[in-house]
Amino acid sequence: MNRMKMLSSLLVLAILVNLLILGSVMGDGEAVATNPTESVETVEQAVAQPIDPVSGMRVVAENEFLTLYFDTETTEVAVKDKKSDYVWQSNPPQREEDAIASGPNKAKLSSQLTLAYYNAAGLMREYDSFTDSVREGQFESDIKDGVLSVHYTIGDMSLGIDVVPKRISVERMESKILSKLQDESVRRDVLKRFKLIEAEQVYERRDNGIQEVHLKRLMNVFAEVDYTLEDVRQDNADNGFNSENVQEKPLFSVTVEYRLDGPDLLVTVPGDKLKGPSAYVLQSLRLLEYFGAAGQARQGYMFVPDGSGALIHLNNGKLKADRYQAALYGTDNSRYRMENRQYDEVSRLPVFGLKQDDNAFLAIIEKGDALSSIEADISGRRHAYNTVFSSYQLTAKDELTLTGNATTQTTSIFQTARYEGDIQVRYGFLSGDSADYSGMAAMYRDYLVNQHQLDRLPEGEDLPFFLELVGAITKKKSMLGIPYQSLEPLTTFKQAQEIMNQMKEDGIGNIQLRYTGWFNKGINHKAPSKLSVDKPLGGARGLAELADYASENDVRLYPDTAFSTIYGKSNGFSPSKEAARFINRSPVKLYPYSRATYEWDKTADPYYILSGKALPDYVQSFMNQYEKQGISGLSLRDLGRDVNADYRDKGIVDRQQTKDMISEQIAEIDRRVEHVMVVGGNAMSLPYADSVVFAPLTSSKFDITDESVPFYGMVIHGYIDYAGEPLNVMEDQNVRKNMLKLLETGAGIYYQWYYAPSHAVKETRFNDMFASHYGDWIAEAADLYQELSPMLRDLRAQTIVRHEKLAEGVFETTYEGGASFIVNYNKEAVQINGARVEALSYVQKGGA
Repeated sequence: MNRMKMLSSLLVLAILVNLLILGSVMGDGEAVATNPTESVETVEQAVAQPIDPVSGMRVVAENEFLTLYFDTETTEVAVKDKKSDYVWQSNPPQREEDAIASGPNKAKLSSQLTLAYYNAAGLMREYDSFTDSVREGQFESDIKDGVLSVHYTIGDMSLGIDVVPKRISVERMESKILSKLQDESVRRDVLKRFKLIEAEQVYERRDNGIQEVHLKRLMNVFAEVDYTLEDVRQDNADNGFNSENVQEKPLFSVTVEYRLDGPDLLVTVPGDKLKGPSAYVLQSLRLLEYFGAAGQARQGYMFVPDGSGALIHLNNGKLKADRYQAALYGTDNSRYRMENRQYDEVSRLPVFGLKQDDNAFLAIIEKGDALSSIEADISGRRHAYNTVFSSYQLTAKDELTLTGNATTQTTSIFQTARYEGDIQVRYGFLSGDSADYSGMAAMYRDYLVNQHQLDRLPEGEDLPFFLELVGAITKKKSMLGIPYQSLEPLTTFKQAQEIMNQMKEDGIGNIQLRYTGWFNKGINHKAPSKLSVDKPLGGARGLAELADYASENDVRLYPDTAFSTIYGKSNGFSPSKEAARFINRSPVKLYPYSRATYEWDKTADPYYILSGKALPDYVQSFMNQYEKQGISGLSLRDLGRDVNADYRDKGIVDRQQTKDMISEQIAEIDRRVEHVMVVGGNAMSLPYADSVVFAPLTSSKFDITDESVPFYGMVIHGYIDYAGEPLNVMEDQNVRKNMLKLLETGAGIYYQWYYAPSHAVKETRFNDMFASHYGDWIAEAADLYQELSPMLRDLRAQTIVRHEKLAEGVFETTYEGGASFIVNYNKEAVQINGARVEALSYVQKGGA
């Protein structure tokens, strides 16, 4: 704060003190409050606080775990972890000395957030909170009930006084502005800028009474109450003043809130305080891009949730590699995409972190996660810092190509209404021996356990064996030259019992049976609004007999159902009413991707994506019928795997809303059946899942990353059983190597089989199942189970407390009881930690 500003504030303090006690000050960049136990503090008290020698800031909140600091001039924050005395800062303190950054990149190092928007021409522009707000003095701050709020006006304020109506009626002043202001001092400040003409019942602007500081205050107030330039034009026109020449500029208001919550820092961007002119489309927001930024002298890594988890070593020098950016929960299938040339692992957990030297933080995205991407980059590209943070897509955009009269034109189209909910990130802090990705996994596991009351798995049971049996598929046939779809059984209900009897004879126990293709015409079944057990498999009676067999033989049966993916127009499904919509407003009708061309294979049958709005009705209808089957388990094919928006014109359902709807419906299913299995295992499904299949066991191995880590398994092991993809359909068929991956990640054994001979799937859309005849795999599976089960059965209910890379291709996984496994993926033996580990082998240490 400059000296003249401080003197001016102190001079007016005597006049304002009573107003300040009632509410926040509408000052130019002034912060208020220091003690979170009091609702409001004064500017004098904030200024009087001593400057912390480490952070260079003043204390604004404190509890037994953390101290929160704030810079009243730059809006930087810092938080001290009292356990280690380490101070985490929102911006690099030595950024002015950065020899790599220059121009806008150096200025952005001082920002807390960046907004991206589209103009009328469809071109994207960016504003950051420092360059386009703080440096111009367009911000305010206050603290109330322990929450530090920083209010930014970001963008072009060059309209000047024309953003204030020249004339406005008394009725409109009250209804559009004053009635929405809770603070009486703010109401009075607004009215001071107008003269009341009682005869006309109109307020007229006092042009000589509005200085720059007053204008900034008014603009902040107008943004808060959503009084726009269109309102200015209307009020001027209604009261005899022409303002048609006033052009709306890209000017946005946004608030960032900071609060100490026990040992965590909670950062929130309230959705109702993020506003902008309707002429500009607010596309995205990047939050605290430089929090904890690690300089070039630091040692450590950034953690990103890519697949099982990945590390990007600080300063790894991979400047030719693309920076890391991946959306949480994978692809939104409601975004038009006719080709897919890259198959990446999905980021299923809303977390990221950073370790530098002996300290680390883990960030958990609590609100806005389904719209979020995790971004990370190394030092040396734009500046001298390693950064990892979250960004949020507020408005989705696609391109629409119009063709006619031998011309082609492409125009931008946007979702009709942007996300208006909150964004919230929780930062937790680690130090010493726990300051690594193992400590981050433990922190997130504790968070899930406390938030959702997860229960430990029971002790003393055999190691689970996950088995997927394929029931029926459809096959194109013809009769008298007329094509038709035939339902072909691959595994009948009786054959399923035969397979499991053989498995038991071979010593395989605790079978978790996922049965796909059992109702409504096979794997790609009709809409689940109705339930008809497929007769070629044995019908309803055959299913009941299988359920009885499972109950009598300690087999947990999970018939599989897809809810979000609708195969064909059937069972009353209406694409026009119930399918999600692309941004171009057409129903989301998709085709499988061809592995040869990477494009849609339109020779295959299409499928639709169900709108989140229709999901509750489908779940309710299905469960009403399913409960009559008397089966205690259910496998959810897509509710734990996909999150898709619905971009229809009216009643848009964004990804965040869809995620919340999915969570509610999985909870409803969990209430009505005893056991739930999910595919993929997105975070919102974990509180209700007994088991997860197709869980991520590795990362995408992007060029910028350095290591894959089993973070996902470390979070849920001991609470939820899980397995990766079926071992017999993996691209790498090295049995020994795959077994080592199970030991390293703590995952279970999973196979996909059917009873019919392999040629049964030939020349069908299920060609990729060609290698799934059970007779080709059961001996291998039995040998694998008999090797692993004695070692792992007593570890099933334990958490994984540590994972560590000991050498290239050599890793150690340690359980809470002290047992550990050292696995060696190399083709040569290694001597490490006092143990010799043979090539493609492992060593077990300690006991359960």
